Amino acid sequence: MAALAASAFNFAVDPYLLFDRPAVPGFNATKPAAETRERMMKAYQATRLEPRTVIVGSSRTDIGLDPASPSWPQSMRPVYNFSMVGSGIGEQGRSLEALLAATRNKSAPATIIVGLDFESFLDRPRTDQTTAPKPPDEQAERLAALARWNGSIPPTRILLDYAGGLLTIDALKDSAATFAANRARAGPGLASNGKLSDARLRNWTETEGAAALFRQKHHTIIKQYRYPRKMLADTPDGPMRELTDVQALIDLARSHRMKLVLAVQPAHPEHLELLDAMGYWPDYERWKRDLTRSVDEARRAGTDVSLWDFGGYDDVVQEPVPSEGAMQWFWDPVHYTTALGNEVLNALYGAPSRFPAGVYLTPDSIEGRLASIRRDRDEYRRQNAATVQQLRKSACPAGQCGVVGGGS
Repeated sequence: MAALAASAFNFAVDPYLLFDRPAVPGFNATKPAAETRERMMKAYQATRLEPRTVIVGSSRTDIGLDPASPSWPQSMRPVYNFSMVGSGIGEQGRSLEALLAATRNKSAPATIIVGLDFESFLDRPRTDQTTAPKPPDEQAERLAALARWNGSIPPTRILLDYAGGLLTIDALKDSAATFAANRARAGPGLASNGKLSDARLRNWTETEGAAALFRQKHHTIIKQYRYPRKMLADTPDGPMRELTDVQALIDLARSHRMKLVLAVQPAHPEHLELLDAMGYWPDYERWKRDLTRSVDEARRAGTDVSLWDFGGYDDVVQEPVPSEGAMQWFWDPVHYTTALGNEVLNALYGAPSRFPAGVYLTPDSIEGRLASIRRDRDEYRRQNAATVQQLRKSACPAGQCGVVGGGS
């Protein structure tokens, strides 16, 4: 009897969005399990919808681009945020392809917006010619199972999800946490349009202040990227590894006749300074050049694809980091607020924006854009010399990072 009651409670609360239960404010509308079960939740949630626009990316677009933003043109709505925390361009493309297969009886999205993160294109240097096998792609496997399901007996993958959502202690704990979070009207969650709540970052900022979050993120970046130094390609002149995943995404858009919008995401100048201090500036510029060339080739071949650059020292991102309290545009050096996300959308779709014109990248504009960023970078360094010096000292306390100031 207790097991039956627990299963009924789990079904009613539906902490993982498995059963499409009504979202009741004060009971189960907020879904804190999104912090650990986001991929599973979005697989089921997204296949029930018919969005005109789908956002793809990492936690940065997950939090920063709001599907409910007034900046979206009416013709692009409804919008679904299919971003996933910790995902790279390869996983994002495979999941999107699986999602399109799982929703084959519905209208395909007209537009795909992809947030690009430079760091996700970096990897450890390979020590031999073998290629390590990729780990199982749980999200793509789950979506593939949903695509196979004809409404009768669910595939094994779905049965396992249902059993985990009804019969396990973890599900009962998550159901209780969901109920408690809704009673308290606080905590992280996942909106019906796929938007991941910024509640956790907001709470941390209110408790510790933005400066503390910046320091913590700087420490993480230094630990991940200083040593061993990550690489864009296996050899200095070799092809960028992840370009094959970008090309797969371009091919997917072409085959489904979707408009593909690739956007280099904004970051705070302190983050760019750390990357430069660790010797990544030449790679950062090469990354944009190679992307520009690939997108131009695809566009000339008939794909409706564009590349935009919001990764620079534009005035809007040069927000001072306060010792206490929150910021208007950033939570930490890489996670931006929906307010800044709205400025990105305004720039993309012709509304007044705090981002300047000219971030649309083509072979004719790329070198001018890179030169403009270097000039803005030099001015930022003149005005923030002490901060830049401290960042360089933190990144390379004994000159361990190799070439510093690349592109200067």
